[in-house]
Amino acid sequence: MPTSPNVPRGDSPLYYAATGLFGELAGGSGANIGTRLKRPFECVIAPWLDANRMSAAMSSFGLRGISFPTFSVTHEGQRLHGALLKIGDPVHASLVAVNFYLLDGIEKASGRDLFAEAMKRKKDFRMFDKVCGTDEIRRQLKAGKSAAEVVESWKAGEEAFRRLRQKYLLYTDAAVTRSAPVEDHKSPPVMETKPEAAVESRPAPPPIATNSAPPSLPPVIILVSKGDSAAKIARDFGISASDIAEANPGVNLNRLKVGQKLKIPRTQAK
Repeated sequence: MPTSPNVPRGDSPLYYAATGLFGELAGGSGANIGTRLKRPFECVIAPWLDANRMSAAMSSFGLRGISFPTFSVTHEGQRLHGALLKIGDPVHASLVAVNFYLLDGIEKASGRDLFAEAMKRKKDFRMFDKVCGTDEIRRQLKAGKSAAEVVESWKAGEEAFRRLRQKYLLYTDAAVTRSAPVEDHKSPPVMETKPEAAVESRPAPPPIATNSAPPSLPPVIILVSKGDSAAKIARDFGISASDIAEANPGVNLNRLKVGQKLKIPRTQAK
């Protein structure tokens, strides 16, 4: 069964996360995020954009794990210019944040404020608010907040969510990094192999019984949030406060400070 035309590859959802919200705001402005091209969600182009300026504007933000080379294409007889998105490190790239930096980048490159234009068009923001999960983001944009300020506003909630979900993850971050999609979508060449001489098959030795404890995983590093206590953090991770104390020698758990780093021990499930 064919996939959605806007999700042609396994990594397409990554690009959707990076430009989908922007596309919702930019509708009617002439900006295109590639959904009608062969690069859905992978670019931001418009007839009124300069590719070099847009690429430079986005690159100036220093966003981790993603680059913005120049991109131009002819679509339906019209020449469109802007920047291509290339996600090189999907684990560490803040993909949702890219949507808001695109707004700042376009204003920096062309002088156009696409959010203000959407307000003037009396755009219906219900879908935008629904995808954001709140109307707070829209209120911040209306107040003239920059992308950096908008992103900073959700950091505390993001950190709390990441901490809460940690005990439910099946894979470590290192495992996710190793399996992250790459930009080259070509299949690797098939290597021809010569048949090897038959080798006498021998039964494998029986496993050695052991009562050793499961191997330890690297500890999770968290930042203490407002209202946190050792007991609360321990409950979040399904461990005891003494486990936290053992992993953080010299730290007074009765006097935790907001922003303080703590190591949270984990063990491999049996």
